Amino acid sequence: MYKDIPLTKRNILDVAKEYCAQYRFEVRVEFDRTLADEGFFDRANGKIVVGNALLTLPDWAGYYLIIRMLALAQQVLRPADFDRSVRRSKDYRVGADGKCAKWTSRGWQTVDVNAVWPQTPAYWRAASENMPHLLAASDIAAEEAHDLLTHDCARDNLHNLHYMASPKHPFPAEEYEKLFDRIDEAIDE
Repeated sequence: MYKDIPLTKRNILDVAKEYCAQYRFEVRVEFDRTLADEGFFDRANGKIVVGNALLTLPDWAGYYLIIRMLALAQQVLRPADFDRSVRRSKDYRVGADGKCAKWTSRGWQTVDVNAVWPQTPAYWRAASENMPHLLAASDIAAEEAHDLLTHDCARDNLHNLHYMASPKHPFPAEEYEKLFDRIDEAIDE
């Protein structure tokens, strides 16, 4: 990968192209000046949408986030690259309030699982923070972005960002199976 490259649109596209070539998949990267946040992987349209906020971040943070989006795209477009927990969890969203969603042939279907299967706020917080696919994407982003940086200060900042974004409340893997089954039942799929 590149070394100490500034965070520009052209360099983001180059990093995305190299990442996709390395992991053998394709995804479009588009820039949206009207998007208020850093960006996201648009699963329905198979593209990454980068917002202006990402371009205002320090290089180490911006590359961490764009590579995280690329890793999330890779999970959808090349699921065989990941273990079973990532392959399954990528199709679910869990909110800290118990509102959950599942990706179906009709797009994201949302349900308030807490209304039919009440759990404590701590349960929902831990479940939302520990989603296997999100943890895997963050780990990939930290590793790949680290390789882009040569300055110790930038690497330290990246390490601190990854640590701060890591969950502090563990959630057992077997609990996800139960939770995903509950979401499936509530959505009737």
